[in-house]
Amino acid sequence: MPQEVTKDDREIVSAVRAALAGRVGQDRFELWFGRGVRIEWLGGTLRLVAAEAFRLDCLRRAFRADLLAAAMA
Repeated sequence: MPQEVTKDDREIVSAVRAALAGRVGQDRFELWFGRGVRIEWLGGTLRLVAAEAFRLDCLRRAFRADLLAAAMA
């Protein structure tokens, strides 16, 4: 059963996206985290979803530290 996304969940995702864009730069953020990539907050877990497995692997390798720092912020 899908979990309901609340206003708080959306605010968390929005804050993580903003922190990540601030860390990597807006242009780079839009290139890598734009179309085809979702950041989700589900039950206390931040999840990165990409349309292709290759892209997800690239994101993990290139932005893992930035994603962790943005999530902690």
